[in-house]
Amino acid sequence: MPADSQPEYMQQHEEAMRKGEHWYIDAQTGYMVFTQRYHQDRGFCCQSACRHCPFGFQK
Repeated sequence: MPADSQPEYMQQHEEAMRKGEHWYIDAQTGYMVFTQRYHQDRGFCCQSACRHCPFGFQK
């Protein structure tokens, strides 16, 4: 999927991942969102259905 057609939060996530960051501020909501890197570094699933969960949890 070209970057232009991705939701803005996915572009923000990709940029944060490139920088090695653990979170970013969602431009639409103003909420802090943990990156996939944060979840992987933490090492376990909290079962909160996080946006970028690398463990595949879904409610």
